[in-house]
Amino acid sequence: MRKYLHGDEKAIREAYTEVVLKATPKIPYPSRPGIQTLIDFLVKNAPEMASSKPDDFIDTRFVKELEDRGFYARLYQQ
Repeated sequence: MRKYLHGDEKAIREAYTEVVLKATPKIPYPSRPGIQTLIDFLVKNAPEMASSKPDDFIDTRFVKELEDRGFYARLYQQ
């Protein structure tokens, strides 16, 4: 991040904390509103996407399996 932000160490650490650690969900389940935003964007160039629903594209089984196995709990242990 330092290479692209050209900031001091403290500012970069704060930016990382705000953007990555606070804004990123601990368990990355896809967001239906987020997928809908992508569909809405794609409709401009692919009108056939207009009938698509977020659930047509969401498969949470892999994230769920990792969660059930305790992967995320171990990932965030300190």
